[in-house]
Amino acid sequence: MNESTRRTCHTGRALLALAAWIATLGSASTTAATAQVWQAATDAPFAFTRFDSEYSVDTGLVYFLGGRLFDGSTDGTIWSFNPATGVYANTGVAMPVPVSNYEIARLVDGSGDEVLVTFGGRTGAGAVTATVQGYYPVSNTTVTFASDPYPLVTSPGGVAVVGNQAYVFGGFDVAVVTAATNIFDIAAAAGSRWTAGPALGLARSYIAAAVLDGFVYAIGGASWDGAALHAVSIAERLDTASPVAWDDAGVADMPPVGPGPDFGCDEVKAFGIDTASPLSLAGKIVVAGCGQWPNEIAQSMIYDLALNSWDTSFPVLNLTRRNHAGALVPTGSGSGGNPGMWVWGGRQLADTTVLATPEYFDLQVLLIFADGFETGNTTAWSTTVP
Repeated sequence: MNESTRRTCHTGRALLALAAWIATLGSASTTAATAQVWQAATDAPFAFTRFDSEYSVDTGLVYFLGGRLFDGSTDGTIWSFNPATGVYANTGVAMPVPVSNYEIARLVDGSGDEVLVTFGGRTGAGAVTATVQGYYPVSNTTVTFASDPYPLVTSPGGVAVVGNQAYVFGGFDVAVVTAATNIFDIAAAAGSRWTAGPALGLARSYIAAAVLDGFVYAIGGASWDGAALHAVSIAERLDTASPVAWDDAGVADMPPVGPGPDFGCDEVKAFGIDTASPLSLAGKIVVAGCGQWPNEIAQSMIYDLALNSWDTSFPVLNLTRRNHAGALVPTGSGSGGNPGMWVWGGRQLADTTVLATPEYFDLQVLLIFADGFETGNTTAWSTTVP
């Protein structure tokens, strides 16, 4: 057998073995995940609750656009976090209208500049606002979209981005919850950026929002009976290719958790990982933590798109928390610098106890083949055998 034939046969065997291995990933990834745990990271220099975070592709940093403090006041200071070094920095800039109870949408404006946008929220005075505002990471500047305020004066229930459009759904204005969905197109002309979408199947707020394979998922949240919030288990999704109705029947509801009487989860974060992603847990959504207003319980869970089912054995957070921020970070200072799901801040037991310790869940990059040398660099996939 000559060298060319030998290498061809070797390559063929490698690819057959690879195909067999890939076929096992769908069932193995969740099992492997349950053997991992959330890992605590170095404390942040700030302690916020009822806030959000977002990773910037342009700067490689994570940003926090202010939040509520332990004394009930609201701080609009914008902080950054470098996941490669673990270093935090005060940007020296504050949001035009400091708010809490907000969610961040990473968008690209008509000039091609990345901007992190928030919709409404709760002001420091305890009122709600319709202000739409943003932060430009590269220029370290802020903006108010005065011509396009949020159509409702409320805190949003959930926010998700698909195709550079922000889907904002649900919400609570302290008096009522809403089922409304509104779609923000930052590239549209000023004054015409909003269009109305279909109503949620259940009016609620504090929803765990995620994107998976072009669908926006609205998971759990809290309904309102006029006197108290109640954690709900409903899960529904919107096909952004044809956003005419939310689909509840096609998505399994969250399984009952906690002591009751409310068995769903609210005021938490969700992470969707597309089926085609090279990351572990592809084709799944992780709900990190579980709030059941006015408390929180030690619970996380994972949704498997292929099986349309939930698994409550997913590792719980180290610190029981709700109203925390979360971001999917492509790289990090954690195990091997791998991508990971991160959470920051939030409250525990009382609004006066605000957490400073973040934690992350390591997401391995699935190596396809890399000439026998690379260890997870998906930009160097190859079928060449050394």
